[in-house]
Amino acid sequence: MGGWALLAPAGGAAQVRLGADGGASYLEYRVDGSAGIERFSGLGASLGVALTAGRRAELRLAGAVGRLSASTAGALDRDLTQAMADVSVRLAPWFTATAGLAVRGFQTAAARQRWTTVHAGGEVRVPFLGRGVHGVLQAAYLPVVAVAGLGRLGLAFTAGAGVEYRLPPGGLRVLYALERYAFAPPGGSRRPEQLSSLTVALRTRGLR
Repeated sequence: MGGWALLAPAGGAAQVRLGADGGASYLEYRVDGSAGIERFSGLGASLGVALTAGRRAELRLAGAVGRLSASTAGALDRDLTQAMADVSVRLAPWFTATAGLAVRGFQTAAARQRWTTVHAGGEVRVPFLGRGVHGVLQAAYLPVVAVAGLGRLGLAFTAGAGVEYRLPPGGLRVLYALERYAFAPPGGSRRPEQLSSLTVALRTRGLR
C-alpha cells in the first residue's frame, strides 16, 4: 500500500502533469503481544493522484482502506484506513529517493488506534526482458512512528520487491511489501508488529 516512483525518463521540458493510480491488495497483519501472536488477513484497496513537475519530481496523495479478519481466537476483526503524502525525486534513471507522511487508523468493535509515521528511503528499478519490464526494489527507514499506548519505538522499516510493466497510458505493477515495527511498552516486553501486502496496481498518466 505504498507509493509509486516516477515512470517517465529523465530530461525534457519542465511541466506539470497529473496522474492517477489504483490498486488492490491482499493484507496480512501480525501482532506479537503479551498473549501471544495475533494474526489478521483480508483485502484492501488504494487510490491516489500525483503531480509531476518536469521529469524528476513528484508529489503523490493517496488513501487506502482494508478489512482485516482475525484468525486468532479472542482477537477482534479490524478495519484499516490510511491517508498518505509522498514526495519522490529521481536522482538517476535507476534510482528515486522518496520521503513522506502517513496517518493510519485501526478500528475494532472496542477501540480505535491511530498511527502517524514518517519515512525516508528509495526505489531501484532494473530493466529486464526488454525495455518495457523492470524489476523493482524498495526500502525505507521510519524515524517517526507515533502510536498511543505502545511505548517507545525500536527499529522500524519497510521493504518491497516486485515487477513493473510499462504500458502506453502508464504502467502495471505487482509488488510484495513488508512493514516491520518493534515497540517497547513501559513496564512490558518487546512488542513486534508486522504488516505485509501483495498489491496489483495500475497507473495512468497524461504526458510522459
